[in-house]
Amino acid sequence: MSKNLMQQEVETHIEVLVRQHVDSEEPVPLEADLLNDLAIDSIELVDLGIKIEKHFAMRLPMSDLRRCITVEEIIQLVQKIKEEEQI
Repeated sequence: MSKNLMQQEVETHIEVLVRQHVDSEEPVPLEADLLNDLAIDSIELVDLGIKIEKHFAMRLPMSDLRRCITVEEIIQLVQKIKEEEQI
């Protein structure tokens, strides 16, 4: 799978998972702030992280996830971990 295709796939799936988590029909902007824009607190972030782990069949370090402020940062974290898995 090409790197660009993988990035697009990760971005699409994360956006859908976040949208489902916040129960929104509207697309979620990548720059959306998890706490201030989407009202995802630290406990909900862990729950979202578990959903992401299950969806991508991967281990997502919660300490790294807690540092994410935007949806885009979650996408970058997942992409980084997926790339490391392929090395």
